[in-house]
Amino acid sequence: MIVVDASVAVKWFLPEVGSDHARALLTQDRRLIAPDVVRVEVLGAVARQFHKDLLSREQVLRASERWKRLLDDGELVLYPFEELTDAALALSIEARHAVMDCTYLALAKRYNAELLTADKPLHSRGTKVYANITLLPGIV
Repeated sequence: MIVVDASVAVKWFLPEVGSDHARALLTQDRRLIAPDVVRVEVLGAVARQFHKDLLSREQVLRASERWKRLLDDGELVLYPFEELTDAALALSIEARHAVMDCTYLALAKRYNAELLTADKPLHSRGTKVYANITLLPGIV
């Protein structure tokens, strides 16, 4: 089981550093999970690319449809954010990192799973409170 955060999931749809490694996750046998906040975070990241004039409206809509299909097909299993808030807040205080990011940490700790991220600050601060965090290959 692997917890993937939004920084990894968005790479399934956008050509970014590490996208090949992120997409390879979708072809393996390990179960991929995330807090349900990932649903909005990925759409937000895609929309930001449009706001920066890096994606067209059509590209954003296509990425959104692929994201919805991936979730509907169960390729990424979502867990309720509400069940993770207390643990996320405690981790946020301990790691001195954003509560939203710490929901991924809380989920990984709950299931003793690997957390895979492309977010260097989360990786750096998160390892202070949970050892099983991996930075996506290709991220420097």
